[in-house]
Amino acid sequence: MTIGSNTLLALNDTTFVVNGSCYDIYQNIPIQWNLTYTMDVGSWFGAPEPMLVGHRPDDWMQWLSYMTGANVHGTITIGGITYDMSGRGYHDHNWGEWLFDDPQWNWAQVSVPEENVSLVLGDVIVPPARSIMMAFKYNGTTIIFDEINLSYTSYEFDPITSKLYPDAYHVTANSDEYRINVTINVIKNVPLVRSFPGALPDYVIFEQISDYDITLFKAGGLVYSLNHGGFSEYTTHVVHTIYGRVLNAEGALVTVTNTRTGMSKQSTVASGYYSVDGNFLDYLVNDSAPWVADGDIVYIEAVKNQNRGNTTLIVNMSVDKQQAADISLQPQPE
Repeated sequence: MTIGSNTLLALNDTTFVVNGSCYDIYQNIPIQWNLTYTMDVGSWFGAPEPMLVGHRPDDWMQWLSYMTGANVHGTITIGGITYDMSGRGYHDHNWGEWLFDDPQWNWAQVSVPEENVSLVLGDVIVPPARSIMMAFKYNGTTIIFDEINLSYTSYEFDPITSKLYPDAYHVTANSDEYRINVTINVIKNVPLVRSFPGALPDYVIFEQISDYDITLFKAGGLVYSLNHGGFSEYTTHVVHTIYGRVLNAEGALVTVTNTRTGMSKQSTVASGYYSVDGNFLDYLVNDSAPWVADGDIVYIEAVKNQNRGNTTLIVNMSVDKQQAADISLQPQPE
């Protein structure tokens, strides 16, 4: 398969060679890679039937996790310096028909080839709908879970994108025979920004290296546990991010209201910051000015117990799709 100057060559059913290149516009350097993926934990068809992945009724996607675990080796060349690479990898494939910047998603994966174990989670978010799929390869079988509950248990502020992202996840799920408990703690986070033209929302895709703590139960008893490093991924949209510091008010609720439209969005303060933005649903409502327009006045209020603070901000769309407004909370008379 060839896309532009990038190729994926299947040497056989278990070995792929991936060649590609891109350009880092921020550091003004080229990047090339030549990597060989060898499957060492088997496949899982996460979405064997077309699933709805967008706000249009005909949007659909299928998803195959072909290598739920792989050994990867090869080279990556950054700015003319070549590095030998060897480590863990994963390969999946999505196909279908949907507007690429519509759905949001979470993804998580960890594998241990010595034990023929892997976990894959996919979470497709098309507000207000959400579809979560998860499978665990264990003891020669593929356990497919339902009754899946995914929650974000902690957030961190990213200074590059001015976004809050989850740095800890908790997942519980059941199958006919098994129950699983998964805790994911992010140890390294890298934001990738995917831009789209005009008023279309951009993507921020947070690529994460994470520690996994997994416990698997059968008939009420513990049958397997794992603590291992893996990958995770979180996405959010960018229309025009409004963010700021809220001093000494961790956990405060911040409400940002567009005084022209009456539309409000909320954020819970984490790592000393709040951050709100529009999404693809806002674009469908108004494809010329989703969420805010140039010159709009937004009213920002923070509340924690008996403490309150507020400020206003005039939207300037020429700013790089983000504006800051800090808030200080003060005690209110009872």
